[in-house]
Amino acid sequence: MVNFFSMNGEIDRLKPNLVYTVALDERGHGGTRQMAKMLASSLVRTYWGGEVRVFRNTELPLFFVARAGLEEIQIEGTDLRGQELANHAMEWKPKVRQWIDGRQFGWVMFLDADCLALRNLDHLFQDVEADILYQPERGRSIHDGVFCGYLTRSERGITLPQEAKAKPLCRDGINSGTWAVRGEIYAEVMEEWERLMERMPNGEITWREQSAWNRLILDAADHGWRAKPFEAHEVQFPLHLDKDWKKYKEAAILHMVGGTPKEKIEFMFGQFMGRFLGDPGITLLNLMDM
Repeated sequence: MVNFFSMNGEIDRLKPNLVYTVALDERGHGGTRQMAKMLASSLVRTYWGGEVRVFRNTELPLFFVARAGLEEIQIEGTDLRGQELANHAMEWKPKVRQWIDGRQFGWVMFLDADCLALRNLDHLFQDVEADILYQPERGRSIHDGVFCGYLTRSERGITLPQEAKAKPLCRDGINSGTWAVRGEIYAEVMEEWERLMERMPNGEITWREQSAWNRLILDAADHGWRAKPFEAHEVQFPLHLDKDWKKYKEAAILHMVGGTPKEKIEFMFGQFMGRFLGDPGITLLNLMDM
């Protein structure tokens, strides 16, 4: 008899996977909603085999015609603006677990709203010997202010005179906008992430939740969680670290880290139209000229 509950997670193959995003906008604005719509559309157009959930704070839905497997959930509105709203939105990444029963899914994946799927993502979760998949920003040190808020003194290379000199931790920082967790431990991982965020960071930092995510990955083994990065080149940052079009055009996911909201939307729109509505005969362009 096949044991579907083996440690390798064969039971996960019998469950659907889930991708979700959080799209919070200032009152009267809809830029994040626009990006989330392109993200959700890209998942549907690449025949994602699982479910999609978009958590938004606007009354206006992303889609006026329902898509199979795509659910929109309206969460509390806010009058916050600018960086305060951005920080608030980051905190919602683990908070939305109240609407997600991870046990129903093989994998639960989170993508920031400024992401775009260029290819089907199902292969990312096939025969994976891990419990958490994460995306490093390769070549960017974990000591950067957007990652390092919860590093220990020894990891920072800071020691007292009576202590043995410590060597600073040497590894890439980890982005908190592209990750996946096995469904069976999703709630537990999100609770730990939120607990870490509630701690005071070690000094002034830029992104508290991202620093907490780096701490979580560093300590994953202590919880019995196997954490590993996505395969190289599957996730690319075309406005940030990965600017070679010949490489990022073959990625599974583009994450528009860097740039202004306007630049993100313009770039995403160009990539979306070129990937899903372009053809050698430039049919759409010819129709627009009619």
